[in-house]
Amino acid sequence: MTPLMIESLRWIHILAGGVGLIAFWIPVFLKKGSINHKKIGKIFVNAGYVVVIAGSLVLLLKLTALYGNGNSFQENKNSIALVMFLGYLCLTTAAILRHGMLVLSHKKEQTIHGTLLNYIFSYGCLIASAVLVLFGLAAQPDSSILLYAMSPVGIATYLQINAYISGKKRSKQQWWYEHLSAMLIAGIAFHTAFLVFGSARFIDLGLSGMLAIVPWLAPTFIGVPAIAIWERHYRKKFNDPLPPRKPKTEATL
Repeated sequence: MTPLMIESLRWIHILAGGVGLIAFWIPVFLKKGSINHKKIGKIFVNAGYVVVIAGSLVLLLKLTALYGNGNSFQENKNSIALVMFLGYLCLTTAAILRHGMLVLSHKKEQTIHGTLLNYIFSYGCLIASAVLVLFGLAAQPDSSILLYAMSPVGIATYLQINAYISGKKRSKQQWWYEHLSAMLIAGIAFHTAFLVFGSARFIDLGLSGMLAIVPWLAPTFIGVPAIAIWERHYRKKFNDPLPPRKPKTEATL
């Protein structure tokens, strides 16, 4: 029964990922705020939730199977590391998707989002990031470098959500920038999964050693500058420049 459940959930995960990957790009070219933009955007978000839920269930079943195979922790550590890492990505993706949609509900009242559930998601990402690093240091799995390289994702997610709901980011259009960046970050997650798992079925990149983490990091290296460029574009459009940095005060004797 378990293998059938895992295979069914895996295909649900894959199909939802394909739908989400396509649905991500359509709103990019549609007029922002239009009916079609909202409809396709909801398809992308819902596909993301299905990906996260199905993926989490598969990982839970795989983790249960690992503990029932009779092998020692040392023998299971690489598989456990992969399950933990993919679970971490599910958590951060769910958190940023949820944040990206929540900012639309109360556009002018940022601090109203300071609910217990929101803090659980944000601090959960931070804790998961720390656990990932600690596991890598303690167990030394083969994927240690990947765990370290991707651990800032959870920290960045925590900082973004908390900065918004604390009211530190103040702008009449802050909800717009938050929604935009959250959806683009979720898009990075979809493209990372496709590049690492999906494309591998068709193209063998032949990357090994340190180069094996390139497909994991490439979408982030491309997506983060893209987010900055888009935000700068809309700030110029809204005549809403970034607030000037406070000058550093020199220490006096």
